[in-house]
Amino acid sequence: MPTTRTDYGNDLYELVRQPTGTVEMDAYGLVQAQATFACDVSILPTVLGTFATGQPYPDSLGFDLTSYRYRVTTQKAGVAMVTVDYIGVNRESGYSDVHMQGVVNTSAQPIETHPNFTKITDASISANVLAGVPSAKFNNAIFGPTTDKDTGTVQYQFKGFGVSTTALTVNRKAGVRQYLKPMTTVRGTIYFRASQSGKAEKLSSAIGCYLKTADSQSLINPWLVYGVIYGSRWLVTAANIEPMGTPASSHLDSPVIKVTYDLMYGGLLGWDPDIYGQAESIF
Repeated sequence: MPTTRTDYGNDLYELVRQPTGTVEMDAYGLVQAQATFACDVSILPTVLGTFATGQPYPDSLGFDLTSYRYRVTTQKAGVAMVTVDYIGVNRESGYSDVHMQGVVNTSAQPIETHPNFTKITDASISANVLAGVPSAKFNNAIFGPTTDKDTGTVQYQFKGFGVSTTALTVNRKAGVRQYLKPMTTVRGTIYFRASQSGKAEKLSSAIGCYLKTADSQSLINPWLVYGVIYGSRWLVTAANIEPMGTPASSHLDSPVIKVTYDLMYGGLLGWDPDIYGQAESIF
């Protein structure tokens, strides 16, 4: 059955941009825009094929925006309204500022890992040594000797805290084998232009490694978390990559790559370099 309509004016066999639209930039440099186009429903296959790859935003804003999502609303008389979302990063560096959240909780850890177990490394906790070393132990710390059968070397293993040597005092540490260690984890979100995708890949490959200082200063808001100036204190525990949009061959610099990452604070001593490697430079 033929469509009942009267054609006049623009036949809408090409996209016709509508007068309304929006451009929004957040506090971190991520820019999103929206534009609406009208067309005849008969050319929808061509239109959808065009937007299947990233298309540039129709206005010049001084930085690149590329389409990454669209939706179609059909109307009377065979008219289709195509609403297109665009995305980009308004930073000369090619990546957005970091958007961060921080979580501080506690985790049970062996008492031997306490910063002040053998000597004072964190005077903000206490000025007293917990156990010391076998030759100069504190708080009735018990160390048991073991001898290596091959070398004859004598080493000592911590066996716990004993009770008080008198009936008049109580050793508050008797039986203590764990302590609640404060754990600080920060989660950051950053957006990279496609031209900076190598940085996103390096961040993802840094999982299980501690950061270099220059990178910790880029990935952590220095006003949010204490100790940011020491990269060795921050371990990358997760980094999830989410490409947003499909780039066209002539606009590789426009779509963005979203990376959400987690960093764990290792305390004043940092992460043991004999256990964890250092990540290569990211920025």
